[in-house]
Amino acid sequence: MLALSSATGFGMKLSKHILRFISLSAIFLLILGSLFLYFHSIRLSEKLDKERLEKESLLSEKIHLSRSLDELRKEFNSVIGKNRELSRIVESNQQQKSIINKTNQ
Repeated sequence: MLALSSATGFGMKLSKHILRFISLSAIFLLILGSLFLYFHSIRLSEKLDKERLEKESLLSEKIHLSRSLDELRKEFNSVIGKNRELSRIVESNQQQKSIINKTNQ
């Protein structure tokens, strides 16, 4: 009976060591996993900030180009209007010239 109780005592000590080892290993893995997630979160946050800055930059550039395009459209419409006006003047001058030529003949 003594041998049996000493064997169970040894088995208890061994299972306590195994349980302690498993517990410490689990704690270590949890800490390691937490650190990994923490640093991964930091990297993702940095990437997100970089993407936000790039998005803002592109939006600013888009607004600038849109304004430039609007100005070019206005200028183009103005030039078209001037061209029409000059075409009318040229046509009027040609009519007057043809009238003068007819009267001189």
